Amino acid sequence: MRRATRAATGDELFTEGGPLGGLSDPGRGDFATILQSGEGFAAQAQTYRAMAENIRGAGALFDANVSRVTVALSGTASLLHERLGTAAATFDGYRATYIAYAVSVEAISSECSRLRARAAAELADIRSHARTISRALGSEALGDWTFRWDVVPDAPAAVSPGESSGTLIIGTDAADVATVERARMAWRECLTQLATIRQLWMAQIDARARADETAVQGLDDLPIFDAAGVPRTGHPGSRLDADTSDILRAWATLDGSAFEDAYGTDADGALAALGRMPVAQVAGIWAGLSPAFRKRLADRDPERVGTLAGASPLDRDYANVKRLQRLYDAAATRYRELAGRDGPRSYDGDPGMADAAARLSAFGLLLKRYGTGSARHDDPPEYLVTLDNAMPGRPRVAVSIGDLSNATNVSYLVPGMNSSVAELPDYARAAARIRSKDEDSAVVLWLNFDSPGPAEVPRNDRAREGASRLAADIAETSIVTSTKGVSPRTSVIGHSYGSTLVALALATRPLAVDSVVLVGSAGIPDHLAASDLNVPAEQVFVSQAQTDVLARFGQKVSGRVDPENEAWGARVFGVDGATLTDGTRLEPVVGHNAVGGSETDDRRKYFGADTESLHNIRRILRGETVTDGRRTDLHLHGEYLR
Repeated sequence: MRRATRAATGDELFTEGGPLGGLSDPGRGDFATILQSGEGFAAQAQTYRAMAENIRGAGALFDANVSRVTVALSGTASLLHERLGTAAATFDGYRATYIAYAVSVEAISSECSRLRARAAAELADIRSHARTISRALGSEALGDWTFRWDVVPDAPAAVSPGESSGTLIIGTDAADVATVERARMAWRECLTQLATIRQLWMAQIDARARADETAVQGLDDLPIFDAAGVPRTGHPGSRLDADTSDILRAWATLDGSAFEDAYGTDADGALAALGRMPVAQVAGIWAGLSPAFRKRLADRDPERVGTLAGASPLDRDYANVKRLQRLYDAAATRYRELAGRDGPRSYDGDPGMADAAARLSAFGLLLKRYGTGSARHDDPPEYLVTLDNAMPGRPRVAVSIGDLSNATNVSYLVPGMNSSVAELPDYARAAARIRSKDEDSAVVLWLNFDSPGPAEVPRNDRAREGASRLAADIAETSIVTSTKGVSPRTSVIGHSYGSTLVALALATRPLAVDSVVLVGSAGIPDHLAASDLNVPAEQVFVSQAQTDVLARFGQKVSGRVDPENEAWGARVFGVDGATLTDGTRLEPVVGHNAVGGSETDDRRKYFGADTESLHNIRRILRGETVTDGRRTDLHLHGEYLR
């Protein structure tokens, strides 16, 4: 046998006579560059939009000037405003087209990479089978056979003894023949797989062609005014330059149905593709997937689905619940390893042991509370939306009390110092009270940050780290609910150090939050005012009980601002007890705590039943009036702020 020299991996697939020979690469193109190009149009859109607003302002000025040219000038301003606005919308369209195209190219490229790897592996297997045949029979038995990947060599002749000498013909035996036959069968299976891969590759070529055609039509449908200097694209004779045409040949947004068809039974490939997409793209695709496919993905890799931003809260809960037993077992194993080794046993002497014990206890609590999946059927239902176990010690979690996917009223409850999974049952009681059996609302108990201990409260480090996570979670919920056509009223409640975190989160960027409640605040960083929170000014509410000395102490030692100060700009509501006009008596908050250690111990806490604090928080979340907290009489007020 003449041994074949192994060709370079990759190119050999496309050479003449190769498994993918003669086929183009539908995954061509740098999707990252396309995405960057698309984002570049955002600045141009903003420029035109700013020009439009300036023109509109000039038009208003002209209207105010009583002169003979007013009508002419204001008419010109109106026309320019309209056309510049259309130009801005056009550039927004370009941006959307580029971004959608980038996602489409990446999805096709990812599938082609997977097919390429499969084809290379099949070729490698074929070479292995060829070597097996060569070793079993030797060159004499093979005669003039020359290795070709697509030609399976003939089977060897049956072995028989020589007529006189008793020697074997061509020096082979039955075992070698059997070995050769197994290799030939495996080789034929490889050829079948390569034929399938070629068909799948051609399907990707067709998908790219369809995307290209859709792109040209999509771009041609954009609103373009030549007066604004925007080039037209698309059909022959248009002014789209050649370079842009080569890059922007497709506009194909993946919907759930198309995505499911593309990946079929390839759950790993589907999850890998989703993991590289922005949240909005994931949310749009996920909403269109069938329940069976979503379950298949969660069963295949619960951790990836449980942490996938853009997946529905209900599916993330399903995946996170599936993770709990394994995580508990791993925590128990680690604890036993540390407990069984030589060395110090005390927590002070072995911080690793303390983390292991806290982790085991936390996962034990979560497993007991959510492990059976029955919590989602409780009244109220609970969903384990976030389960982040990346850090040592207790995991970071977020639990939705109520169905977050379909709620029309969503609130985030952010506790303060020394809050973690260990206190989840206590804060869950509070969240359930805040929700108050409202079937259309959900309260997210947000324990998705590392809460500080007393020594760390004066610093803002933990608040800053948590703020970025809270802002991302609020934004994600808004995106996910929008895929269902829902735009819930959104509120955020922060207690103690949680109020510091909430203020920093809301100041990062507009998050479509309708109201914010800060109680028993440990203080707000002095560079922020109520007007910086991207919340309507009249919907920023604060309060602290007169007996809450810890809140004032936290403000003092940290140097942060007391949000009750009138200059800070918030509305102060009552928490010190009141009698309403209908005779209802509301209890005062006593001390600093948000909750206690039991239903009974919750009494007279910020989130305790029958308190003025809880009464007002519920009303704020519904957009209703509250009792005034600036009165000095603790028991006789009960009039509502208007």
